[in-house]
Amino acid sequence: MYSVLGHQNKTKKYVGVSLLTALAIVFAGLRIPIPFPILPYLKFDITEIPIFIVLIFYGFKYSVISSVLYWIILLNIGDFTPIGPTMKFLAILSTLTGYTIGYKVSRGNIVGLVCSAIVRVIVMSIMNYIVLVILMPGGIDWAASFISKILGLNLVSYYEKFLLVLTFTMIFNILHTIITIVPSNYISSILIRRLKLIVKS
Repeated sequence: MYSVLGHQNKTKKYVGVSLLTALAIVFAGLRIPIPFPILPYLKFDITEIPIFIVLIFYGFKYSVISSVLYWIILLNIGDFTPIGPTMKFLAILSTLTGYTIGYKVSRGNIVGLVCSAIVRVIVMSIMNYIVLVILMPGGIDWAASFISKILGLNLVSYYEKFLLVLTFTMIFNILHTIITIVPSNYISSILIRRLKLIVKS
């Protein structure tokens, strides 16, 4: 599934994009994320699902528009702004980009999911390095303290800390990619079937 409503006129597309983006903002406003147990500052949430559905329904261009609108709102209502909202924006954008590349190559959701995970992991690993090493000196020690406490590890060297923080950040982003894409495809398939029934009736 990709750009299944791409044939609609621009007005209908923008209405659909606006509604789904508004839903993502509502989810963000509800503040019901689930912390990643190993690094609790990383949080799973469902805000990415409506934006990913925009990709499935209307295509990459409109999903980017939705992401930008979401980012702008998140800058005003999000935590740890502007870094937190910007990291979220890049996570969403990398997921959308990876899926688009994978799906166009294979026309399959599995390849799209794998490409999404790869692109997201690469982008977010780079961004975490920038934030935790360059922008926040001591950030790696801070992040590693969660790992030490939760897993009971005695981390001494900076290299150990950096490697573990990066590894668990990668695991988080892979899991979040799955949590975003699998439900999005399932929900979209249900909506598409219902839309077809409405058209036929």
